[in-house]
Amino acid sequence: MRKPTDPWIAVEAVADPVRHALRLARAHETARSGRRVAEQVREVIDRSWQRSAAAGVDPAVDRAPVRLAADALEERRLAHPLADVRDLLRRALRGIGGDAEHLVALSDDRGVLLWVDGEDGALELAGAEMGFAAGADWSEAGAGTNAVGTALAEDHAVQIFSAEHFRPAVHGWTCSAAPIHDPETGRVLGVLDVTADLRTIDARTLPFLAGAARAAEAALLARIRRRDQRLRDRARRRPAGAPRPAMALSPGGRVVPLEGGAPAPAEAPEAGWRLAVPATGGPVLLPDGRRGHAEPAGADGFLVYPEATRRDERPRVSLRLLGTSSPLAGVGTPSDGHGLPPRHVPLSRSHAEVLALLSVHPEGLSAEQLAVLLHGDAANDSTARAACSRLRTRLPGALLTRPYRLAPAVTSDLVEVRGHLASGRLAEAVDAYHGPLLPSSTAPGVRDLSEELHAELRGALLEAGDADALGSWCARPHGADDLLAAEALIRALPHGDPRRGAAAGRVAALRRRLGLPRLASATS
Repeated sequence: MRKPTDPWIAVEAVADPVRHALRLARAHETARSGRRVAEQVREVIDRSWQRSAAAGVDPAVDRAPVRLAADALEERRLAHPLADVRDLLRRALRGIGGDAEHLVALSDDRGVLLWVDGEDGALELAGAEMGFAAGADWSEAGAGTNAVGTALAEDHAVQIFSAEHFRPAVHGWTCSAAPIHDPETGRVLGVLDVTADLRTIDARTLPFLAGAARAAEAALLARIRRRDQRLRDRARRRPAGAPRPAMALSPGGRVVPLEGGAPAPAEAPEAGWRLAVPATGGPVLLPDGRRGHAEPAGADGFLVYPEATRRDERPRVSLRLLGTSSPLAGVGTPSDGHGLPPRHVPLSRSHAEVLALLSVHPEGLSAEQLAVLLHGDAANDSTARAACSRLRTRLPGALLTRPYRLAPAVTSDLVEVRGHLASGRLAEAVDAYHGPLLPSSTAPGVRDLSEELHAELRGALLEAGDADALGSWCARPHGADDLLAAEALIRALPHGDPRRGAAAGRVAALRRRLGLPRLASATS
């Protein structure tokens, strides 16, 4: 049977589900024997099987582990933001399966099921066969490949059918799931799932489910906008003679623009600036460098009032450039040791590229030198000057000129890792290395810098054979597929160390993925 045209859908609407389930069962058995089956299953399934094996999931276990007992489950439900849209989702999915007995579940962002609704018979059967019940952990690490866990791991709506599930106990079922995101932060709040008997598989279920998830996000966004408006109304209705707030903040610290006050960089909540603010209010640093005090405005957020601030203090800037396509600058001042948290300024890719290059050239660079590192043969020094000019506005006091260089108070995780390496502090370097430098950058100077740092750190790691540092490296996303490091970890661990078994499993999984023969004994 041919694979579906949509890689996230398990089978086409015209497929014979029973015949397809038998074919997948054969592929599953082949995979459990240690042989590669990438051509027999979808890529998303192959990736998930590899992650499940690397996480040490035992396919012979029938039931997902229970993470929340009754009291803790109820507490988690009451506090979870998806509780506000649960009724909307139940109405949207009413009658999704016709006469079929479908289960509708909502999980949290860790894959723990918070609610499971459906007919009593289906609920009892799913709970008995595979532990599909509220409080159970259906992340990939908890239950192997399944729609809830795989939707979380891939951050995408996905349909899992029969023997595509990692555990045979789930092979009699089909499930579709879609992540639901927080419109304010973009992070996943949880997963919406529909599960039923494998014979009910329908390619139309997944887009319907994804649409319901988007409807939930729209409802959450509408609640955020109403909350923002209440903050504005509260600021406008201040008592006569009371000071005017400089800005308003959402409960999570997002800047809410006030009429005539500090504007947000964009209208959408997810695009606004975000300031660090204690849950009970307190000191904050305003975007223009002034100190302020955040006063709670009920459950809607905070109103921030300015305080006197010395304007001659150069800001302290800490750059986060490694392992992220969303670089940040944490901005504070030298006197912030009195409890004032830094504000966090998102950086565009072009600004982050300039900052990364200047971080490793403390002596400074001319516009011409910077342009070559940023654009190679297409270098234009006027473009580099314009980028630096905008950056000086974005981070006042952080960038000096003639030549372009960073102020002494500017630090970065890039410089931190390089300093640890230069001093031979390998464990600290691995701990501070969150991944390749600006992975989405195409600037030739940045790409060279990224490759050199990664190769230098990895080479030092393999040469030193430090078990703790190797273990930390292999546990990070940038080291999870590093076969040489995984094999070096086994050699570095003493016999009898319980970590050797997990390391051996990682090596076996990586060798299977690369089509390499299995080692005679990975732990010997």
